[in-house]
Amino acid sequence: MRPRHHLHSATALISTNVLLLLLAVTAVAHPGASEPDPASVYLAAHPGGTKLNHNEVGYGPLVVTVTRPRATAVADCPAGWFCFYAGINYTYPRGKLSACGHQNLADYGWTNRIDSVYYDMQNGKVTFYNDGAVDTALFTVSTATRSDADVSPNRDKADYVYRTC
Repeated sequence: MRPRHHLHSATALISTNVLLLLLAVTAVAHPGASEPDPASVYLAAHPGGTKLNHNEVGYGPLVVTVTRPRATAVADCPAGWFCFYAGINYTYPRGKLSACGHQNLADYGWTNRIDSVYYDMQNGKVTFYNDGAVDTALFTVSTATRSDADVSPNRDKADYVYRTC
């Protein structure tokens, strides 16, 4: 009987080691599989939007891309949009809009968050404003001046935008 007991213990030990090895291989093959995607994390911190995919959240006409798909230090604003970034030198997250007229950034959770901007539209311009006793135009981007990698001294001050088409 004793040899059989050792055989059973050895089989259990081998089975346990195989299971642990499979778990380790799975963790390496699918790193972060149990971690939430960037869009879910962003949405938890900035509620009111709709998750569009693993990396984008929509707030009506505003689309927020949470993380940069590839590492670059240049604006990556798609054609047909004007984009604003939460950090200088086009650091993500990135918001993008395309509509004409007045748009309140508070509706999208983007007040006082803009540090760099890019205008990739065929016509018009967009001016970023600070809301106050007297509204102040902070900076403008247009077809003539498409980008500003650092809107200093007006970082984190914009409350709304007005796009002239």
